[in-house]
Amino acid sequence: MPTISLSVKLDISRILTPGHPVSTNARAVDLYSEAPEDSEVNEYFVIDKDGRPCGIVTKRMLASAFGGLYGYSMHSRSSVSDIMSQNFISVDEGSSLTDTASKAMSRSASHVYDAIAVTRDGRYIGQITIKDLLLSLKDAMVEAACDVNPLTKLPGNRMIDSTIEQLLGRDCAWSVAYIDIDNFKAFNDAYGFAAGDQIILDVAECMKSCFPGGTFLGHVGGDDFVAIFSTDHAEELLRRLCLSFHEKILPLYTEEDRKRGYIISKDRFGTERAFPIATLSIALMSGTLTHPSSMKEFSKLIAKAKKKAKASDGDAIALVKEDRDRK
Repeated sequence: MPTISLSVKLDISRILTPGHPVSTNARAVDLYSEAPEDSEVNEYFVIDKDGRPCGIVTKRMLASAFGGLYGYSMHSRSSVSDIMSQNFISVDEGSSLTDTASKAMSRSASHVYDAIAVTRDGRYIGQITIKDLLLSLKDAMVEAACDVNPLTKLPGNRMIDSTIEQLLGRDCAWSVAYIDIDNFKAFNDAYGFAAGDQIILDVAECMKSCFPGGTFLGHVGGDDFVAIFSTDHAEELLRRLCLSFHEKILPLYTEEDRKRGYIISKDRFGTERAFPIATLSIALMSGTLTHPSSMKEFSKLIAKAKKKAKASDGDAIALVKEDRDRK
């Protein structure tokens, strides 16, 4: 089963345009004659008999071929396949803005501003211009910056929801983990807000070190986090996160509290009682096991798993599987 890159949060489909594809046997002279009439058309993607992009013809290529003293007579009978360049970029319609921009900017200076072909199952469906790509990337970065948690600098709810929505219905190996700190309020009340902020930062740091590259890490708010990633070993990875978290936070407790394994703090009713050292409750949904069709269905399933995880003592991972929770 294919995996999905999660370095994106917005794909390129929203800036896709039909472009002006031409077949391999189209006459080059016809493109040369038509090109000056529409200043908005700067390139033509050449499509083979199977509908796959196989080359690109730009205005500057046409000018070079038909310019000069003998250019027109030399190429008047040429097809576009005779003058096209095979030096072009083609990306799948589900590619991210960031990945596509990186590919575009890695080209040589002479081709860096050429449009990019977009495909579905390898077949041409349109193109995106570098101008539209960069403008869209800029807008996405501004939007993401407005949604960043001020403490952890991780994306907030808008980007979390947007990323999850892109996964629903896709045939790929994705996992979504909602991570919550147990006994956080008691710790915060006993040790103060500065220590509370530190334990939240520690969760974020542990997530960054434990999850693989390409993982989307989000901060819902307070002591709630989200990780969206692609792996066949999700539960093993999350157990490693729990261990890393324990090692990271123990120095925040006094020696006395560490030795006895709990702190004394007040509950929601103002009554003093013992609270264990902080642990993690994790609700996990895997796209290989569960297939919610909407955010409403996803939210309902993940809420059940979160409730089950919170009802357990110590670290807990509640897995949503075939619409039923399994410990």
